[in-house]
Amino acid sequence: MERRLSHILVQHRIILSVLSLLLTLLLAVGAKNLYVNNNYNIFFDLDDPQVVDHELHQSIYTKTDNIAFLVHSVKGDIFTASNLALVKNITEQAWQTPFSIRVDSLTNFQNSWAEGDELVVEDLVDDTSVLDENALSKIKQTALTEKQLLNRVISHDGATTLINVSLEIPEYPDEAMPHQQRVEALQQREEAVAEIVSYGRQLRNNINSSSTEVIVHMLGEAIINHNLTESSDRDAKTLIPLMFLVIILTLAILLRSIGGIVGAVTVIFLSVVAAVGGLGWFGYSLNMVNSVAPIIILTIAVCDSVHLLSVYLYNLSLGQSVADSMRNSLEVNLHPIFITSLTTAVGFLTLNFSESPPFRELGNISALGVMFAMLLTLLLLPTISMLLIRKRTQRSEKSKLAGKLAEFIIRHRKPSFIITLLVSISLISFIPFNKINDDPALYFKQGNSYRDAIDFSQKTLPGAFDINFSLSCGSDGCIHDPLFLAKAEEFEKWLLVQPNVESVASYVDVIKRINRNLHGDEPSHYVLPSDMQSSAQYNLLYELSLPYGLDLNNLINFEKSSLRVSAFTRQVTTGEFVAFEAAARQWLDEYDPELGSRGSSIRIMFASLGEKNIYGMMWGALLALVGVTLTILLSLRSLKYAAISFIPNSLPAAIALGMWGASVAEVNMGVAAVFSITLGIIIDDSVHFISKYRRAREIDGKSAEESIHYAFETVGPALATTTVVLAIGFSMLILSDFNLNVYLGALTAMTVAIALIFDFFILPPLLLFFDRADDG
Repeated sequence: MERRLSHILVQHRIILSVLSLLLTLLLAVGAKNLYVNNNYNIFFDLDDPQVVDHELHQSIYTKTDNIAFLVHSVKGDIFTASNLALVKNITEQAWQTPFSIRVDSLTNFQNSWAEGDELVVEDLVDDTSVLDENALSKIKQTALTEKQLLNRVISHDGATTLINVSLEIPEYPDEAMPHQQRVEALQQREEAVAEIVSYGRQLRNNINSSSTEVIVHMLGEAIINHNLTESSDRDAKTLIPLMFLVIILTLAILLRSIGGIVGAVTVIFLSVVAAVGGLGWFGYSLNMVNSVAPIIILTIAVCDSVHLLSVYLYNLSLGQSVADSMRNSLEVNLHPIFITSLTTAVGFLTLNFSESPPFRELGNISALGVMFAMLLTLLLLPTISMLLIRKRTQRSEKSKLAGKLAEFIIRHRKPSFIITLLVSISLISFIPFNKINDDPALYFKQGNSYRDAIDFSQKTLPGAFDINFSLSCGSDGCIHDPLFLAKAEEFEKWLLVQPNVESVASYVDVIKRINRNLHGDEPSHYVLPSDMQSSAQYNLLYELSLPYGLDLNNLINFEKSSLRVSAFTRQVTTGEFVAFEAAARQWLDEYDPELGSRGSSIRIMFASLGEKNIYGMMWGALLALVGVTLTILLSLRSLKYAAISFIPNSLPAAIALGMWGASVAEVNMGVAAVFSITLGIIIDDSVHFISKYRRAREIDGKSAEESIHYAFETVGPALATTTVVLAIGFSMLILSDFNLNVYLGALTAMTVAIALIFDFFILPPLLLFFDRADDG
């Protein structure tokens, strides 16, 4: 069959080339449907329980979409006249932030006290021009003893303060929207976020450039969204062109054939064009995860091209004609190229076990790209190669080196096998050191302004991560019920003593403060009102005193039938954050099941997704390994060779993960996808090696040792070439400042490099061990 197909592919190459170009054009047309969506929402299914709860909270209380300014005093004291004037100035300018609906800061905190029977509520810092030492001391004392401020708005040492701007950003569009309306809605939202961040950066930069007394950093969900967009744009504009350049240079060094470079690059380019068009046909948006697909596809497309070109050039060097060289190259490569492309596609398709939509999209579009790269390699590359490469005068030095390596492996097969296996086992033992950590803040490299701001906040005002609980009492106005408030107070007390919780914000503290105010500010009256009528009167009195924009909707709903309790924590691992949320839910269920509430926030959304995604991908990886092994079994029609291939196919990813545990020891969604991505790729090496080995054994009648020599000389250089290209290609992702892509690229590069070592030092000894008996 291979002989007949290779004859057809060479004989009808012009027609087949034209058909492949027309098919590429058809797929490329789908690019007209593409649109960009880098909102954090893309990581989640709309019916994800955490997403549903978060959206519910957003509809009940003041939205948590925000931008925040972290102001740090260089001299360690924010309570100076000049610093407080600066904080007040930033607060006033923050109100001008596009789409802002509320600004909370140290200076506009609604401080309250009583004058007779009258409740006075006003900004904690009103007129900064009359601040004397006595006034400053009073402000500092109030700020550092007020529960609503301490460790949330002001650090315990008085050196750092937070100014939070709540935002009303255009709604994230529903998936049921017509395509064009959805695109327009996403554009409006992205433009809004860009406008918000641009204003915030200008304000921050103006303060940092004009003041020597404070340093200002920016935090918030708007910053996360905008950083995702910027990272995606930067990667698309730099990494893909850089990758093309690196591949061209690598092919030039390894192939030393201009025609070969032209043919390979053409296949690569058209494969990427077809895949990007496929994104549009599938109805996917471009995002920071699936935009990696072109890089993956162009690196894998190189593998098919190099295998075909290497044997073609080798045949030319033996004196075969152009047509015979290509026919023979196709004959020996058709089966392994098809099998490796199929298994690679299967590996990518198992990304559909991911809980995160962009990873499923990455898997689907990469699978399409891989199969299309195979078609172009078989239908278009022969025409280009036969037209541009007409002769090869001498045998490649790489083949000679491969022969020497084969001789070394044959002679030292036992020690090479044992040493490689022992080193592998020792490295795999480090896998348990890896910890799941899907923190959106850590998605960005150090040096990124948002990541640096988060790192700085952990040293100065560490309660940067919120989790919100909505406690319902069931009817309008029922939050005034002392029994309900007492339950909320108990929950707040429980939260405050939990590890890593820096502060808790709730309506309970507001009503206790008002009760104290109306009892002469006696500390003993910092308790909940004893009756429902007093509680309702206090609430009304306080709300009537609040200025526009600083109402209580951030703490209670409009109907006064529920209140929000927000805990602010230090930066902790995904597992710790998920465990904290689960413990809080359990406490509520045991204390009063009617209060039960799932914790809600962007942080808990990502934390929960990270854990679910890891387990989903584990099942996907297991299924991929079984499916790929069965595919090899059916294609090779040999249980022996399928079993032999299992070791070099399954262990490299485990070894790489062990090395990761010994060095980085942090696993996110990008790392979870590596096994599915690399499984099909590393199988490429073992299948090509075994195919060449079997050809020498079963068709040419060579001995086991001679067959190893043949496999090394014919496919060894190609395996080395493709591994170098793949390792360099995926290593390019390390240049991204988006750590999901960085981790994915680094671990994938490690895996393909380890796979080559296995195919050179483990696979030949296994083949010799099982086959030498047949020679006797």
